[in-house]
Amino acid sequence: MKHNFGFVHQGAILEYSYQFTNTGTSALIFGEAKAECTCTQVIVPDKEVKPGETATIHLRFDSNSARYRQIRTIVVPSNATNSPNTLLFKCIVLKKKK
Repeated sequence: MKHNFGFVHQGAILEYSYQFTNTGTSALIFGEAKAECTCTQVIVPDKEVKPGETATIHLRFDSNSARYRQIRTIVVPSNATNSPNTLLFKCIVLKKKK
């Protein structure tokens, strides 16, 4: 699951929600998601996602200390057979607007 924010100016707060559906046969339970930097916060569902249900994983990226091309990954553990899953987002951070 990938998302491209495109060009942004330094200091922008970027948010995105990755939507997914539990296609398994049992409830999906998430562990603590890990972002590769402290500039990224991740919110995973705090309750189980039943089979067939749709939910979101929300991210918030603070570009204040970033410059140039940014590619970030988030590792999301769960009880799924293909766990952990990796989410990716990218952007190009331009200098602050004056």
